[in-house]
Amino acid sequence: MIRLQQDLAFLKTLSLLYVEDEAATREEIGEFLQRRAGTLVTAADGAQGLAAFRASPVRIVVTDIRMPVMDGLAMAREIRLLDPAALLIVTTAFEDEDYLIRAIETGIDQYVMKPIQRSRLEFALLTCAHRLHTQDPGRAGASELTPAEQELLGRISPRERDVLAGLGRGEPARVIGLSLGISPKTVQAHQANLMLKLGVHKATALAALATRAGIR
Repeated sequence: MIRLQQDLAFLKTLSLLYVEDEAATREEIGEFLQRRAGTLVTAADGAQGLAAFRASPVRIVVTDIRMPVMDGLAMAREIRLLDPAALLIVTTAFEDEDYLIRAIETGIDQYVMKPIQRSRLEFALLTCAHRLHTQDPGRAGASELTPAEQELLGRISPRERDVLAGLGRGEPARVIGLSLGISPKTVQAHQANLMLKLGVHKATALAALATRAGIR
């Protein structure tokens, strides 16, 4: 509870950029974000978002993927070049397989499924806020699984569990695919789904979770 209160308070000191091309969604989620952040900047596509970031760099970027002019991942790559420390949250859908694979390659920090659940978006925001607050992005966390982690792991499919085990062993997608009889692209798709389901931001975090859960 204390950590939650601290992260909520710290989030109120941060500046956020929200990029979404659908006006109704941008207004609705923008209002939600405005109540939780210190400063909120909004943009209607990736090009506008990149211009806004250049004009006034922010700590956290929340962006849709599919947008006109410049998509969210192209914008994210440019932002990474400008500020490698900026944290990136993408809103996406399970069916956007190719985009999810590109998101993994870009090094997105958090994923939130669409339609957006506010509780899931808030969790992603607080996770980013905590990382910034502690200044320790590589923090491994507790050695034992939390009840929430145990519940989330109970929701993954047997195939996703096999992929998670491979990640825990430090195997690349090609090796995991060979052992399971699936393509590397399919392995990456399962990896993206695991990130969405488990609320983690990088392949290394998935591997660490697999190790702590004893999934080998």
